[in-house]
Amino acid sequence: MVRKGIVGVVVLLLAMGLGRWRHRPRAAPQDWVLEGQITGERSAFVSAELPDGRTFVALRYNVTGEVFRNDTWLLDPADMTWERLADSPVGTEGSAGAYADGKVYVFGGLLSNFSYITTVLIYDLATDEWSTGPALSGTGVFMRAATIDGTCILIAGGWHHGFEKCYAFDTRTGAFEAAPDMPEGRAAGAMVAYGDSVYYFGGWDSSYAIQRSVFGYTLIGDYWWSGTPLPEARASMAGVAGSDGVVYLIGGTNNVGWYEANVAEVWGYDLSSGGTIIVPAVAEPARYGAAFETADGRIVFFGGHNGTEGSTDIWSLKVWDIEAILSSGTVAQGGSVQLSLSLTTYFAPEEGWYGTAYLMAGDITYALYDISALGVKGILELPISEGMPAQDYLLVLDVGADWDYDLQVEPLPLTVTEAPSIADQLQEMQEQNEALQEQLEAAQAELADATDAKLDATIGYVILVLVLVTLVVGVVGLVRRK
Repeated sequence: MVRKGIVGVVVLLLAMGLGRWRHRPRAAPQDWVLEGQITGERSAFVSAELPDGRTFVALRYNVTGEVFRNDTWLLDPADMTWERLADSPVGTEGSAGAYADGKVYVFGGLLSNFSYITTVLIYDLATDEWSTGPALSGTGVFMRAATIDGTCILIAGGWHHGFEKCYAFDTRTGAFEAAPDMPEGRAAGAMVAYGDSVYYFGGWDSSYAIQRSVFGYTLIGDYWWSGTPLPEARASMAGVAGSDGVVYLIGGTNNVGWYEANVAEVWGYDLSSGGTIIVPAVAEPARYGAAFETADGRIVFFGGHNGTEGSTDIWSLKVWDIEAILSSGTVAQGGSVQLSLSLTTYFAPEEGWYGTAYLMAGDITYALYDISALGVKGILELPISEGMPAQDYLLVLDVGADWDYDLQVEPLPLTVTEAPSIADQLQEMQEQNEALQEQLEAAQAELADATDAKLDATIGYVILVLVLVTLVVGVVGLVRRK
């Protein structure tokens, strides 16, 4: 009983969050897994992640045959299936795209007659229709675009555009405004949005030399700054900002030529420190592909070409895992339920995790719980007040880390039932006492049986020893007589 009490106290302390979770080492790195095929080879195409997890894919260049295409698709990462959408008005190479408020906006790009798009192309997801937007502030190819506050799209760099020039496009008004120039001109680098900032990695400069540079743009303050450079010069790689605070840079090239020096290397760039993390390489060299993150912690990479032909493979790499389990799906008013939370990152540096759990019904929050912790695994006690309405709830988890990133967790269903009456509680206690009494009596009976059996065995051993002693004495006597 004392031992059980001590264990109970320890569990209670953990549940109350009085101690911080201890860190465990990161799990062993994962490797890339072949997930499926794309709908034909494509390089230098437009891709944009949608809020529901699907990826918009359009406008491409086929290195085989050097063909410009205008087909448009949606990729569902849940089962790697493709849905055909309305074709775009034109086929392009090297356009930049970004999603905002139900639409995908496409900027710049090279046409098949080697001229440049001079207006914004807009695809409406609700109507499955393309339209033409305002005139571009600058035209070119291999510009980069990223949405940073839901309505503002930053367009940066690009060949024949003024390399260092940047513009902010307001999707509400359809107007362009000049944004601060990049510290140095770039084209065909990787640009990703994270929080209120945009990060630009590598690319070609105005002299067509590939660079190692990392630039950051902050919306609050409206300025660019320089970060820790990449280990090597790199351009035309796919880039995606993971929820683990790491930007994954996949493939690309380290040479000026269109076909030369493609690479299969993958780097992870830690946004908190500027350090580079070695990540398993993809199966073959590829440049001008695309990447996105799934809700279950996978980085998905597809498209691009290896110099002579385009790739049609879809690859995924597990970069983080999160598991949240409730000890029960039902709890009575005034009771409590345990939340088991396990977080694993495979490449991100170890950081202090934080989080909040919200008990919600509809849009109303009835309770919230601090699940802040240092480390990656723990069990927390979530008390339910006596006044909590008896109904169905969702436990919504907001989990992240010390450095401004959030991991997606599926809400957990929880049903709160009415507290039992005093009579019901007394009846339950009586039943528990009776069950314990029965267990005690059964244990006593087993002990008695075991004691009797042990006594019988002991008597048997004594008799056997006496018999053996008698035989030995008899043998000794016979020997002496002889």
